[in-house]
Amino acid sequence: MQRLHLRALRVSVSAQDGLFGTEITFERGLNIIRADNSRGKSTILNSILYALGLEILSGRKGPESMKPALRDHFSSDGEDHQVLESFVELEISNQFDAVATIRRQIVGDSDSRLVLVTLAQGLTGANTSVSTPSRPYYLHDPGAAQRELGFHTFLARFLNLELPKVATYRGSESILYLECLASLMFIEQVRGWSAIQATTPTAFGIQNVKKAATEYLLDLDIRDVERLKKEVEIEKDQVRSEWKTMRAAVEYLARQSGGVVANLSEVPIVEFNDELDFIFIPTPSGEEWVSLQDHMQVIRSEHEEIQVAVQGDIAYASSEQTMLAEKLHQLETRLLFSEAALDAERSDLFSEEASLSQLEQQIESIESDIVRNADAIKLKSYGASVDDLISLDECPTCHQGIANVLLEQGDGVSPMTIEENIQFLKQQRVAALVVLDKSRTATEARRAIVATHQVRVNELRVSIRDLKSQLTAGVDLPDLSLLRKLVQLDETIRHLEQVYEETLSLSVKASGLSNDWREILVRENALPRFLFSDEDEAKLAHFTESFRDNIINFEFGSDDPMSIDISRDSYRPTKDDFEMIYDASASDNIRIIWAYTIAMLETSIQFSTNHWGILFFDEPAQQQVSDGSRDSFYSKLSGLESSDYQCIVTTSESRDYFESSLADREYSLTDFDSFIIDRM
Repeated sequence: MQRLHLRALRVSVSAQDGLFGTEITFERGLNIIRADNSRGKSTILNSILYALGLEILSGRKGPESMKPALRDHFSSDGEDHQVLESFVELEISNQFDAVATIRRQIVGDSDSRLVLVTLAQGLTGANTSVSTPSRPYYLHDPGAAQRELGFHTFLARFLNLELPKVATYRGSESILYLECLASLMFIEQVRGWSAIQATTPTAFGIQNVKKAATEYLLDLDIRDVERLKKEVEIEKDQVRSEWKTMRAAVEYLARQSGGVVANLSEVPIVEFNDELDFIFIPTPSGEEWVSLQDHMQVIRSEHEEIQVAVQGDIAYASSEQTMLAEKLHQLETRLLFSEAALDAERSDLFSEEASLSQLEQQIESIESDIVRNADAIKLKSYGASVDDLISLDECPTCHQGIANVLLEQGDGVSPMTIEENIQFLKQQRVAALVVLDKSRTATEARRAIVATHQVRVNELRVSIRDLKSQLTAGVDLPDLSLLRKLVQLDETIRHLEQVYEETLSLSVKASGLSNDWREILVRENALPRFLFSDEDEAKLAHFTESFRDNIINFEFGSDDPMSIDISRDSYRPTKDDFEMIYDASASDNIRIIWAYTIAMLETSIQFSTNHWGILFFDEPAQQQVSDGSRDSFYSKLSGLESSDYQCIVTTSESRDYFESSLADREYSLTDFDSFIIDRM
């Protein structure tokens, strides 16, 4: 499944005496672009990478990454020409046969970060792009790979790639950028032949970026397994932390009550019995420990005995009892009204908090709209026209139209400019912030009112409880020591009841954490016991076998090819846990890169992967590799077991060589007799 198919390339260079450049069309399968040395063959890959926003593979970004012939001066017709303006156009298609033509300026009035995309054939067949407006995108600025108007956001969607989140050395997460993947498919001449993935950028600070890129292109399940295992460990640490906090709270309550904690594990457990007591308190003799509930019952019994004794010491005063009963009735009536008022205030508070939340969401939406419009302003500053900024409401992947309005659009409507829209949005934001500030003030005031009502209700409840105690006691001038003891027991009971209520709450918390722990362990047990799934093992076995077959065919001679394995840790060719690149000759290192890069494409032909289905080798005959190795290399590229791929090679080999060595093979040859950049 070829996600990226290069269809055509046009490089245009304007000089004082005319237009220069080159045009190349590409076919599926093997494409050979031939020219003599020093004729500018590397300009082709250079231009393709630039159009795709992947020029960082050459070590630089922007026009500085381009060859001097495209940004400074060039030779043609025996004369030196100064570059006045230059740009690259690249026509591509995806696995759904949707077509896009990309245009990016090198030298000229537009900013090099501006990329114009036309969802039509701009270079091949009938020039349908004439009637199809272009869409502007931006590159190499924050958001270029994640925001709607970022070019690499578009390109990833066009290629139907869902780029994963990966860990960075800064302790945060980042997406796995397209630039990190491209070095496994595009081998440029200057740096690309030094090692496998030699041109992978490290500036993004992604941990183990080369390993992550290989796992993603092969679409190994281990990526998901490792992510899931990491998520499980994070969740387990969270439950452990919450369990530790919960137990510490129980221990604090036990100390406050003169007891100890029991029946509560120090670590999370799967089966938690919420009917068991947590806190045990010693009896007066110190020989036994009783539960908090039993201890409370003992205290209550003692309280009742003393209360009876106090009642026996005083005369019953009926008139006072009647007065207390009347007062109790009044307080209970007031409590009913106060509780009703509290419920009403709470309802109002709930409504105001909901309104506050809606306002905050509205402001967040306005901020998002401002950012989108600011990106549009950025594109405009890079040189995009107003027409370019009009959305075509078309899916960039499947090329299907999407209507974004329900009503017919009449004539005579004058839409706001982007600047006016931003100004309008900012005014909306100011107004919304004013309303938000008032809403927050009103909400805080309502919270204060609720708190006041709650205090009043609590006070009434305390007064009612005290009156009930007086009515029950019905005493006058009790014994002072008994009264003091009674007060102490009242306080103790009140404290123990509060402790008991809090332990019940903590018991519910422990039960919930226990359930969470059980669910986490179930998910953990459901994960593969081994990191690699059966599908991963099959892919890696095929990858390894293809790699070995390739280095044998390419006449690798530094070691026994059958002793070389693809590491399950780094996915690099290794022997005895050491990378082969350190033990191989210079020419064998070239063979390793050939074999490895092609083996990954072969694996993608046999399995479902995220490989783009394309390889580009810029001058592959490095380090004076033997004729037999070179013949096997081209034979392999032209004979892969699929027509759904594309291999492009730039070389200085002669036309006669290809006509003889690939006589019985399918391939496309583009032969330049002069400079690649020539008069058009």
